[in-house]
Amino acid sequence: LDALAKEGVLFINSQLTAIVCRDSLSNLLYYAGLHPFKLNGKREALHAITQIIIPEQDVRDWPRVEVEHFRTVPRDLGHAGYKSWEGGKFWESTYQRGGFTHGMALTDGATLANDGWDLGRADWDPAICGPDGNPFVPCPALDPVRAFLDDVAGIPFFIWFAPTIPHAPYDAPQNFRDPYEALGLADCDDFDCFGVCGGCANEVNYLSSVSWLDAVVGELMSELENRNLRDNTLVIFLADNGWGLNFQFWPGTGQGKSTLYEMGFRTPMIFSWPGHTPAGTVYNDLVSSTDVAPTIFDYAGVDTLPEQQGLSLRQRIEGGPSLGRTEIIGLHEGIGHFLRNDTWRYLRFADDGHEELYQIDIDPFESNDVASLHPNLVTQFSAMVDAWEAERRSPPDSVE
Repeated sequence: LDALAKEGVLFINSQLTAIVCRDSLSNLLYYAGLHPFKLNGKREALHAITQIIIPEQDVRDWPRVEVEHFRTVPRDLGHAGYKSWEGGKFWESTYQRGGFTHGMALTDGATLANDGWDLGRADWDPAICGPDGNPFVPCPALDPVRAFLDDVAGIPFFIWFAPTIPHAPYDAPQNFRDPYEALGLADCDDFDCFGVCGGCANEVNYLSSVSWLDAVVGELMSELENRNLRDNTLVIFLADNGWGLNFQFWPGTGQGKSTLYEMGFRTPMIFSWPGHTPAGTVYNDLVSSTDVAPTIFDYAGVDTLPEQQGLSLRQRIEGGPSLGRTEIIGLHEGIGHFLRNDTWRYLRFADDGHEELYQIDIDPFESNDVASLHPNLVTQFSAMVDAWEAERRSPPDSVE
């Protein structure tokens, strides 16, 4: 991943639209970047159309069979002649319903045992795969991607490559664990990690899984290079939610995943295409995961969609001026709101309405709440959050 970043453009202040994987991933898939709560309004409108029969279910529940009635990134790319493949973490029913032409999700359910969720883990052989493996033997863990590339040779393609690594279960091969065990970092077995000892005693398990993900990405890049596709392929990397190792015992506690804090929303975002993205470029711009779909459409020559909430990053990626975005505002329903600009990060919690303010440029881990020292800023940011939400909660104009 470091090499991928050095070959392209790295945005270090990227913000996600959600603090859990499912809502965050839907933002990347559905309707070109709608925030999850806006998407739920679209779902409710769809359920009200009598000509469309959808099984009775909570709009947040699965299987989300209604995905077949919406515009998605792979579906719109398909109209432009692209073939598409889905593999790994995917909550939205089957790959066909999601608009992919190929994929691994074959059933409507979405669980950790669903088809394709073991992408990268399954058939990983340390003697063949990764930095310690045989570079002259194809890694069998990439066989599903390899079969897709064989099938669509010479045709433009889109790949949704979403390993669940470093999500639990923490089962990285021993060669990835060795360096962290040698450092004497905390460790525990999976049973304890789901119970008593929690994330702060889970360093070896978690960090070894991050190294494993890194190696899986390396195998994908090698596959593209071996097929002479690397110079004609835009690779985008980001996470679906934050975690917060050493700041969090379990999702929803501390300051990582499922919390309003920066560690829950922030992700690196990499765009790498040799000869097209300037190598070694690092930007501090405030960008959002809502920008990913418009950027893909821009590069693919596909028209952006009505109600598009994100911006194409293409000009900035290629060395153009900053987007001029002065703040990012976000919401995770039931948890609260945040506003982030270059200097400040404002939080308003849903449970009791209390507010916090951090000078994020000098306090990146949000350890010093200064809301009481800046009441005017708190009032200003609260009003901006309310206006943002009111605009985005307006009824959907249409169901696409």
